[in-house]
Amino acid sequence: GEPICLALDFNIEPGMHGLIGQYDRAHDVFNIVHELYARRLNLIMLLDMFVRYINTEAEGFDKYGEDIEVYGDATGGREWEGVGETDYTILQQVLEENNISYRIRVPGKNPFVVDRVNSVNVALQDIRGDSHVRINDQCEQLMDDLRRLKRDDFGQVDKTEKKLSHSADAMGYWITYVRPARVIPISRVGGKFGV
Repeated sequence: GEPICLALDFNIEPGMHGLIGQYDRAHDVFNIVHELYARRLNLIMLLDMFVRYINTEAEGFDKYGEDIEVYGDATGGREWEGVGETDYTILQQVLEENNISYRIRVPGKNPFVVDRVNSVNVALQDIRGDSHVRINDQCEQLMDDLRRLKRDDFGQVDKTEKKLSHSADAMGYWITYVRPARVIPISRVGGKFGV
């Protein structure tokens, strides 16, 4: 009964990345069931793959009774110089042409990388040792990202290998929007901890 979610990271090189899943609010679990990725995949091609998936693999998404929820990179809201459209404008046009109702769940600006990484890490395993993420093992690009990504010397995501991070970024935008975990600076004053 939960809406189908599409999480996006916009890239030309190595290509667009999309994740399809659902967030089970009752059990606080992100179920990631399918990934959309190919080298040099553009937004139109990715959306065609998504519509095909919804119409075939998702067994008729109308049974979910809600709009598709779209999460992603806030920079997709910038207009392209050549056409004056944003990635999200194009996404809306394609979904509407295919009679797919949707809700865009993208903040005005991206969360800090450290907040996104912490949100994902806490979702993968919280302080009690519980995981709030289930990933279908067919999501090979996402699994590769999660196995191999590291932080650089400045605490940011090391993006020296261009193939890595984009699928994990898409997951991070989704998780941070739904289940944010923020780093709260703590200072020690007079023997007590305070914010």
